[in-house]
Amino acid sequence: MNTIDRTADAAEIRRLTEDWARGANDRRLEPVLAQYADSIVAFDCIGPLRFTGLDSYRQHWQACMEMCQNGFFRIEDVQVEVEGDLAFCHFLAEGGGTDDKGETCSGWMRGTRCFRRLDGAWKVVHEHCSMPFDPETMSVPVERKS
Repeated sequence: MNTIDRTADAAEIRRLTEDWARGANDRRLEPVLAQYADSIVAFDCIGPLRFTGLDSYRQHWQACMEMCQNGFFRIEDVQVEVEGDLAFCHFLAEGGGTDDKGETCSGWMRGTRCFRRLDGAWKVVHEHCSMPFDPETMSVPVERKS
């Protein structure tokens, strides 16, 4: 694969990831789910230790979107690597919302998405989002630290 192909593929992975984040922020389930392979294996910040398969992850995403009616989600620092029919990206994300008192609360997490080109289209085959925490206080940082 030449450099031009890798650059175009990296741009496509970046675009997909930004579209995914926009869909999550706008609570649009189908555009988010359309990026996942049927065989997705995902590790998320909330819920079970592992999600296996699109049906399982669909239920998770549906529940999250219903729970976060006043929520927001955004990503930054997206880094992409592509090699042949495999690619990955990692990023920082902030998610939060407004509580019943009208106060906004949020937290930072980190994410990795692993893509495979399947039938000519990039699909996410593995996703991992996690939140850092301080093991001494069991607290999660609410501000981004570089």
